[in-house]
Amino acid sequence: MESCAKKRIVVVIPSDPTVRALLSSGALSELEANCDVTLIASPEVKERLPEKAVRLSLASLRSSANRRLDRLFWFHALYIYMRQHRIRDEDSFKVSSLSWFMRRVHQALAWPGLRQLVEFVDGAYFRFDAEVLRALQRVQPELLIVPGWAMDTYSHMFLRTAHLLGLPSLMVISHWDYFTKKGNLRVKPSKIYVWGLDMLDTAVTLNGVPSDEVRIVGAPQFQKYLSAVPNKVEAKTALGLDVHKRWFLFPGAGLPYDELTTLKAISERLRALGREDIGIVYRPHPRSWERQYLEPVDPSRLWNVVVDDAKNPGRQSDDYYKTLVAAVDGSISPFSTMILEVGLCGGPALCLGFSDEVNAWDFSQVTGLEHIRPLLERGWVIPCTRRGDIADCLDNLLSKLEDAGLSGKVREEVRNTVFNDTCTYAERLFLAVEEDFLTSHS
Repeated sequence: MESCAKKRIVVVIPSDPTVRALLSSGALSELEANCDVTLIASPEVKERLPEKAVRLSLASLRSSANRRLDRLFWFHALYIYMRQHRIRDEDSFKVSSLSWFMRRVHQALAWPGLRQLVEFVDGAYFRFDAEVLRALQRVQPELLIVPGWAMDTYSHMFLRTAHLLGLPSLMVISHWDYFTKKGNLRVKPSKIYVWGLDMLDTAVTLNGVPSDEVRIVGAPQFQKYLSAVPNKVEAKTALGLDVHKRWFLFPGAGLPYDELTTLKAISERLRALGREDIGIVYRPHPRSWERQYLEPVDPSRLWNVVVDDAKNPGRQSDDYYKTLVAAVDGSISPFSTMILEVGLCGGPALCLGFSDEVNAWDFSQVTGLEHIRPLLERGWVIPCTRRGDIADCLDNLLSKLEDAGLSGKVREEVRNTVFNDTCTYAERLFLAVEEDFLTSHS
């Protein structure tokens, strides 16, 4: 096997979460230890970057007209996907932000004949970016690595320019729902690395990605839960929680959703059952949208509920998340990605999939999404699709805690969604990159 020590790689950083994932998982360090890595970041990135990182603005999007046109092409790609899979406008939160007129325009342009014309114009107008072209020609890398991020023009223009140069490219998926709501591949990379078998199936069946172009490596943002985490007593003590109780994490939704009414119902059910041994840690989403409520609820006054201050910067670090997830025995949420985080640590999930009846976004649609459907068949997930079933679903969740082998079963099943093994994410990523791109095959 040929060493890749001198191989040149460009890694693109379009956003702050990308920086955090690459650094916290050790993926960037592993690549830098074995290859000559050039890090190119968007000027919008606020996180501290490695000293040698280069900030580069896009020449192609300096005019407001180009930015508007680029947004139209992203929505065009989304409407093509929606048309192919018969998804209604009201089932997409992004589409809901468009005016009635623009929805009709995009629906018309998604027809096969017009679709091809629009895709041709997109490919011709945004064929490459001049600044990116100069940067890639200067570095002359053997590989370009970009994240799979929602409507990420920054990475997209790197992919377009790499395609023009004939440069191999790799997309490492960042979003759980990338291939069901956000996977608008205006240009396909050479390879796509996904979280697990569930995502691979969705990429192939829904997005038409050839199976030999997809590879499972896991997700960098979850590596912290697969490394050393505190034991439960240590974690509860650090958070000031009663160590004699079992705790469930209730992470709030970012989209408009009245979760407080459900939180109240759960608290009242626990009280009615006399379950003083069970507590709820309610963590509102730190960037939640404005929402309406069926009734005024003060979560801090609910029985056996502790409110976690998610907006406190000190409670958004990787170490804090590790402590929080290590302290709980399961999760209750409207299909938050945190059910995966708790699942990786062996905790089951009660998932809310019903309308709150007051906000425009209807969470009953969530159970129909392709990245959610596989979970509905898994033993560690309890879907609640009717508000009236909350008590029964909670009782089901509580009963699962009596299974001594539960934690192991959850960890095994969650691997279908977020693959993990005895290697770290960083090790798996590098080995895959080496095999797919950096080793000469004679």
